[in-house]
Amino acid sequence: MADWAAKMVINMTIAICDSSTFFMNKFIEETKEIVPTSSVVCFSEYSTLANSDNLALYDVFFIATEISHQSGIDVALEIFLKNTASEIVFITENCEKYSQRIFDHADKFRPFALLNKPVSRVLLRHVFEMLEHVTAQRKGQTIVIRLEDKNYISLNTSDILYIQHNNRISYIYTSDGKCFSSKLNISWFEDALPVCFLHCAKSCIVNAMEVISINGFEIKLSNNNSVWCSRQYRKNFAECFEKCHS
Repeated sequence: MADWAAKMVINMTIAICDSSTFFMNKFIEETKEIVPTSSVVCFSEYSTLANSDNLALYDVFFIATEISHQSGIDVALEIFLKNTASEIVFITENCEKYSQRIFDHADKFRPFALLNKPVSRVLLRHVFEMLEHVTAQRKGQTIVIRLEDKNYISLNTSDILYIQHNNRISYIYTSDGKCFSSKLNISWFEDALPVCFLHCAKSCIVNAMEVISINGFEIKLSNNNSVWCSRQYRKNFAECFEKCHS
């Protein structure tokens, strides 16, 4: 157990919503052993979670698929509209019943995993190892960019959705809906950004961690906007996207 905990060092803020106090207490105990730097907040009702003022602070939500005949999928959709950077893990007593329903909504809130109760410590550890990797990618690193007006801006790489170069100007689109322009070329960004930034076209690179789905040549992003992938880059982008999310 000590070996597991030693590997999990990233700070992670976690919300869990389940009607079972016993399950949540056990979850906290095991989570603290696996990820000692984590912070866990418990909710026993969907409404309390959905109306929380701190939704944007959580890195991951563990949500029961059903509480008092209410759907956890519905609250996940609501949460994702307020915090598109978070990961959502569903917990259930009936994977067979809910797996298809969750899959049907996968393009709307990016579900991370579906865990069947009781959740073994080995499985929970594996999930947290994957979450650690994704959270580290999302929290990313800071990059300083010289803008077209010769001012400088510091951005967290995880906040960048994609960068498009046109007429000698690079346009940087971020998750908060802003767009910045710079005279730096696309090769500069390619060298400066993490490996999860992939070419979808010769003049465009996309943060694969913010991609919800790939449908044909359309790449759908976490803010529900889309960019188009050229035929030349389609196969490589899809393969690298799968590796980033594996």
